[in-house]
Amino acid sequence: ILRQDFSSTAVRGLSRIAGTIAGAAVATLLTALLRPGTVGIALLFSLASFFAFLTVRANYALFTISVTSYVVFLLAFVRLPALTAVSDRLIDTLIGGALAIIAYLAWPTWESRRVGPELARLLEAQSEYSEAVLGAFSDPSSDRRRHLTDARSAARLARSNAEASLARFSAEPAFSARSSPISLEQAAGVLA
Repeated sequence: ILRQDFSSTAVRGLSRIAGTIAGAAVATLLTALLRPGTVGIALLFSLASFFAFLTVRANYALFTISVTSYVVFLLAFVRLPALTAVSDRLIDTLIGGALAIIAYLAWPTWESRRVGPELARLLEAQSEYSEAVLGAFSDPSSDRRRHLTDARSAARLARSNAEASLARFSAEPAFSARSSPISLEQAAGVLA
């Protein structure tokens, strides 16, 4: 559940809890309504596994629904009562989610404190790129051109990192910006 920034952690935590509840409900309903045998459970398990692999990078909530479903179906193979598996999975996920959120709130990693250094790296990279451009025009040797390509790549990477940092900063709660050495408006101005 834990991610490097507040908004990703919050979204992932809520997706995990909601996905576990939905997955447990879906798996329990399918098991109760279909009353599948060994082959049916194997088929349901295979489908849930397929959807888990299909959605792992696309949507964490759908991934969690699939994972919870295949855990319930897997436990049905050993004849564990479905309600026991579902209730245990729900309770464990709620406890784990609550512990993760408590840990994050106790030791947060606010992007508001990290955006300044990212912007400084951006300005340094752009300065080095400007120097490389002027150097390549003053002496167009192959060594200078190679340095120009490297400096351009570094400046683009620094720009992407600064934009991502500013986006994470803007998604944080307002109280996190109070201890920031730079305001959101100032950071946006530097980036612009």
